[in-house]
Amino acid sequence: TKALDIISGSVFPIVPALAGGGLIKALLAVLAAAGWLAKASTTYQMLNFIGDAPFYFLPVLLGFSASKKFKVNPYLGASIGAMMISPTFVSMMAAAKQSGEAIKLFGITVPSVNYSSSIIPIMLAIWLMSYVEPFITKHMFKEIRMVIAPMVEFMIVAPITFLVLGPLGNELGQVFA
Repeated sequence: TKALDIISGSVFPIVPALAGGGLIKALLAVLAAAGWLAKASTTYQMLNFIGDAPFYFLPVLLGFSASKKFKVNPYLGASIGAMMISPTFVSMMAAAKQSGEAIKLFGITVPSVNYSSSIIPIMLAIWLMSYVEPFITKHMFKEIRMVIAPMVEFMIVAPITFLVLGPLGNELGQVFA
Protein backbone atom coordinates (compact mmCIF):
# COMPACT_ATOMS: atom_id res chain seq x y z
CA THR A 1 0.00 0.00 0.00
CA LYS A 2 2.83 2.38 0.88
CA ALA A 3 4.64 1.63 -2.38
CA LEU A 4 1.50 2.31 -4.41
CA ASP A 5 0.93 5.54 -2.47
CA ILE A 6 4.47 6.68 -3.26
CA ILE A 7 4.19 5.77 -6.94
CA SER A 8 0.77 7.35 -7.41
CA GLY A 9 1.77 10.41 -5.36
CA SER A 10 4.82 10.86 -7.55
CA VAL A 11 3.14 10.21 -10.90
CA PHE A 12 -0.16 12.06 -10.35
CA PRO A 13 1.41 15.57 -10.34
CA ILE A 14 2.98 14.98 -13.77
CA VAL A 15 -0.16 13.59 -15.42
CA PRO A 16 -1.04 17.00 -16.97
CA ALA A 17 2.35 17.14 -18.72
CA LEU A 18 1.95 13.56 -19.99
CA ALA A 19 -1.63 14.23 -21.10
CA GLY A 20 -0.60 17.38 -22.94
CA GLY A 21 2.24 15.60 -24.74
CA GLY A 22 0.09 12.57 -25.52
CA LEU A 23 -2.72 14.67 -26.96
CA ILE A 24 -0.28 16.53 -29.20
CA LYS A 25 0.96 13.15 -30.48
CA ALA A 26 -2.65 12.04 -31.09
CA LEU A 27 -3.47 15.29 -32.91
CA LEU A 28 -0.41 14.84 -35.11
CA ALA A 29 -1.46 11.29 -35.97
CA VAL A 30 -4.91 12.51 -37.03
CA LEU A 31 -3.53 15.46 -39.03
CA ALA A 32 -1.01 13.22 -40.80
CA ALA A 33 -3.56 10.48 -41.51
CA ALA A 34 -5.98 13.03 -42.96
CA GLY A 35 -3.22 14.41 -45.16
CA TRP A 36 -3.45 17.88 -43.62
CA LEU A 37 0.10 17.87 -42.28
CA ALA A 38 3.07 16.14 -43.89
CA LYS A 39 5.37 14.19 -41.55
CA ALA A 40 8.36 15.68 -43.40
CA SER A 41 7.26 19.25 -42.63
CA THR A 42 9.12 21.20 -39.98
CA THR A 43 5.79 22.05 -38.32
CA TYR A 44 5.12 18.34 -37.81
CA GLN A 45 8.66 17.72 -36.58
CA MET A 46 8.49 20.64 -34.11
CA LEU A 47 5.11 19.55 -32.73
CA ASN A 48 6.33 15.95 -32.61
CA PHE A 49 9.28 16.73 -30.32
CA ILE A 50 7.07 19.01 -28.23
CA GLY A 51 4.71 16.06 -27.69
CA ASP A 52 7.61 13.70 -27.00
CA ALA A 53 9.35 15.94 -24.43
CA PRO A 54 7.33 15.02 -21.31
CA PHE A 55 7.86 11.32 -22.04
CA TYR A 56 11.55 11.59 -22.88
CA PHE A 57 12.27 13.74 -19.83
CA LEU A 58 10.09 11.59 -17.57
CA PRO A 59 13.02 10.77 -15.24
CA VAL A 60 13.52 14.51 -14.58
CA LEU A 61 9.82 15.14 -13.93
CA LEU A 62 9.58 12.07 -11.71
CA GLY A 63 12.81 12.93 -9.94
CA PHE A 64 11.27 16.25 -8.96
CA SER A 65 7.83 14.98 -7.93
CA ALA A 66 9.13 11.83 -6.18
CA SER A 67 11.57 13.97 -4.20
CA LYS A 68 8.67 16.03 -2.93
CA LYS A 69 6.84 12.83 -1.95
CA PHE A 70 9.95 11.45 -0.20
CA LYS A 71 10.58 14.87 1.41
CA VAL A 72 14.04 15.45 -0.03
CA ASN A 73 15.41 18.27 -2.18
CA PRO A 74 13.36 18.19 -5.42
CA TYR A 75 16.06 19.98 -7.40
CA LEU A 76 18.61 17.34 -6.49
CA GLY A 77 16.02 14.68 -7.41
CA ALA A 78 15.43 16.32 -10.78
CA SER A 79 19.20 16.45 -11.26
CA ILE A 80 19.50 12.71 -10.62
CA GLY A 81 16.79 12.19 -13.27
CA ALA A 82 18.69 14.49 -15.65
CA MET A 83 21.88 12.49 -15.11
CA MET A 84 20.04 9.37 -16.24
CA ILE A 85 19.17 10.93 -19.63
CA SER A 86 22.16 13.23 -20.05
CA PRO A 87 23.25 13.47 -23.68
CA THR A 88 26.78 12.65 -22.54
CA PHE A 89 25.63 9.47 -20.80
CA VAL A 90 23.45 8.47 -23.77
CA SER A 91 26.31 9.03 -26.25
CA MET A 92 28.77 7.16 -24.01
CA MET A 93 26.40 4.18 -23.93
CA ALA A 94 25.89 4.32 -27.70
CA ALA A 95 29.65 4.50 -28.33
CA ALA A 96 30.29 1.62 -25.91
CA LYS A 97 27.65 -0.49 -27.61
CA GLN A 98 29.14 0.23 -31.03
CA SER A 99 32.74 -0.41 -29.96
CA GLY A 100 31.95 -3.36 -27.73
CA GLU A 101 33.91 -1.79 -24.88
CA ALA A 102 32.18 -1.41 -21.52
CA ILE A 103 31.83 1.85 -19.64
CA LYS A 104 33.37 1.55 -16.18
CA LEU A 105 32.67 3.50 -13.03
CA PHE A 106 35.18 2.89 -10.24
CA GLY A 107 36.26 -0.21 -12.17
CA ILE A 108 32.73 -1.65 -12.27
CA THR A 109 30.94 -2.12 -15.59
CA VAL A 110 27.96 0.19 -16.02
CA PRO A 111 25.07 -1.76 -17.57
CA SER A 112 23.87 -0.31 -20.86
CA VAL A 113 20.36 0.93 -20.08
CA ASN A 114 18.17 3.58 -21.73
CA TYR A 115 16.40 5.52 -18.98
CA SER A 116 14.29 7.88 -21.08
CA SER A 117 10.58 7.31 -20.42
CA SER A 118 11.40 5.06 -17.46
CA ILE A 119 9.66 5.21 -14.07
CA ILE A 120 11.02 2.60 -11.68
CA PRO A 121 14.77 3.42 -11.95
CA ILE A 122 14.30 7.04 -10.88
CA MET A 123 11.83 6.03 -8.16
CA LEU A 124 14.46 3.69 -6.71
CA ALA A 125 17.11 6.42 -6.94
CA ILE A 126 14.93 8.89 -5.04
CA TRP A 127 14.09 6.21 -2.48
CA LEU A 128 17.84 5.81 -1.85
CA MET A 129 18.19 9.57 -1.74
CA SER A 130 15.55 9.67 1.03
CA TYR A 131 18.02 7.80 3.26
CA VAL A 132 21.24 9.44 2.08
CA GLU A 133 20.12 13.08 2.31
CA PRO A 134 18.94 13.04 5.94
CA PHE A 135 22.09 11.14 6.98
CA ILE A 136 24.34 13.70 5.30
CA THR A 137 22.33 16.60 6.70
CA LYS A 138 22.56 15.19 10.21
CA HIS A 139 26.29 14.49 10.11
CA MET A 140 27.63 17.50 8.20
CA PHE A 141 28.56 20.85 9.63
CA LYS A 142 25.86 23.42 8.93
CA GLU A 143 28.44 25.92 7.60
CA ILE A 144 29.43 23.72 4.64
CA ARG A 145 26.22 21.75 4.16
CA MET A 146 24.67 23.83 1.36
CA VAL A 147 27.65 23.37 -0.95
CA ILE A 148 29.24 20.08 0.08
CA ALA A 149 26.13 18.01 0.89
CA PRO A 150 24.77 17.98 -2.71
CA MET A 151 28.16 16.84 -4.03
CA VAL A 152 28.36 14.05 -1.47
CA GLU A 153 24.76 13.08 -2.18
CA PHE A 154 25.42 12.92 -5.92
CA MET A 155 28.62 10.93 -5.35
CA ILE A 156 26.65 8.32 -3.39
CA VAL A 157 23.27 8.21 -5.15
CA ALA A 158 24.40 8.50 -8.80
CA PRO A 159 26.92 5.61 -8.83
CA ILE A 160 24.55 3.29 -6.94
CA THR A 161 21.79 4.26 -9.35
CA PHE A 162 23.87 3.64 -12.49
CA LEU A 163 25.42 0.43 -11.21
CA VAL A 164 22.57 -1.20 -9.25
CA LEU A 165 19.22 0.55 -8.85
CA GLY A 166 18.82 1.78 -12.43
CA PRO A 167 19.46 -1.60 -14.07
CA LEU A 168 17.33 -3.32 -11.40
CA GLY A 169 14.51 -0.83 -11.93
CA ASN A 170 14.77 -1.29 -15.67
CA GLU A 171 14.42 -5.06 -15.29
CA LEU A 172 11.45 -4.64 -12.92
CA GLY A 173 9.84 -2.26 -15.40
CA GLN A 174 10.16 -4.80 -18.19
CA VAL A 175 8.63 -7.50 -15.98
CA PHE A 176 5.69 -5.23 -15.09
CA ALA A 177 5.25 -4.23 -18.74
